[in-house]
Amino acid sequence: MHDIPHFVFEPTAPAIPLWRLIWPLILRVRNFDLRSAIKGWGRPRLLYFQLKKIFLLASLDYLQPRIVITFIDNSGVFHVLASEYHGAKFIAIQNGGRTTWCMTDALPPAPHPASRINIPIYYCFGQWEIDLHRKYGHTIGSAIPVGSLVGGRYWFRERAAMMKPDFEICLVSQWMPHFFPINNDFGDNVRPEIPLFAEGIERLVEFVSRYASDRNVDIVVAPRSTNPAERVFYEHHLGAHLTYIDHDRENFSSYRTIDRAKVVVAMNSTLSHEAFGVGKQVLFCNLSGSDHYTCPVSGPWALGKVPYEAFRDRLDDIRRTEPVEFRRISSATARYFMNYDSLRPAHEVIRDDIKTLLSAA
Repeated sequence: MHDIPHFVFEPTAPAIPLWRLIWPLILRVRNFDLRSAIKGWGRPRLLYFQLKKIFLLASLDYLQPRIVITFIDNSGVFHVLASEYHGAKFIAIQNGGRTTWCMTDALPPAPHPASRINIPIYYCFGQWEIDLHRKYGHTIGSAIPVGSLVGGRYWFRERAAMMKPDFEICLVSQWMPHFFPINNDFGDNVRPEIPLFAEGIERLVEFVSRYASDRNVDIVVAPRSTNPAERVFYEHHLGAHLTYIDHDRENFSSYRTIDRAKVVVAMNSTLSHEAFGVGKQVLFCNLSGSDHYTCPVSGPWALGKVPYEAFRDRLDDIRRTEPVEFRRISSATARYFMNYDSLRPAHEVIRDDIKTLLSAA
């Protein structure tokens, strides 16, 4: 795509001289939703969003792009611009797993302009995202399930060959610093679902730790970040059974770690779905008590809030299952979540489609 003229727009640090936007801003005042602002009186963030929307629309008027593309498919700003700017094709590329929470409680309430999702052209992981958005009444125009952009590039273009696993179990980290502060005080400003999510993650780590001791197996962790506190968290829980691979995004460290394990365990991470999509043996385990994070298709790859013994037995069963047999029973569900095509991974499909759109415009 380097041969296509493009502009990377960063809303928090716009590179367009403000004086060039004076006239576009004047013209875009008509897009200020006065009715919504009145209904939301007393909510300064709603007013700020309205003003930001006007500024971004004026910026697009100045830039006059033929295509607007984002890798943040759950961006409320993108959804609103796609609804109100009619001079370009709007494309969103999925960058993370989507759950019922993303369709409901994660969205701001009406009359906020971003209370509804609108994606005209959506390169998503699989049919699951299409069904999920439409179930909750959100607008998806043209949906193209292509698997993960990053995962497709790694597994079908970067990886030289299939690796032979040298770890039994990989635990995919979903640790975040605001989930596990030292005093474990989530604070009043955290949405009610987030403590449940954090509780589910911590309980899963405790189950994995207990399993490692019971079965005398080492656990390799694919971390989420380079934050030293994340390593401390897993050292505390897993102790001598821990192998911790430092996070290196540029070198696909998490994907390489996944390749080194026979079985992948996670709550509902994007990385675990990517691994599931290429045939890895995965156990999705939602111990949070919230249905928002439950695997939507039941099977031997999924557990809800269960006691440790049920977790232990299920993990034993998956470890005893031959990889070929696991792929046989899970392949349809794996494709439903992650529609990979080894011959045309996501980045190649998107590149070709963009060039087609530009040549037709």
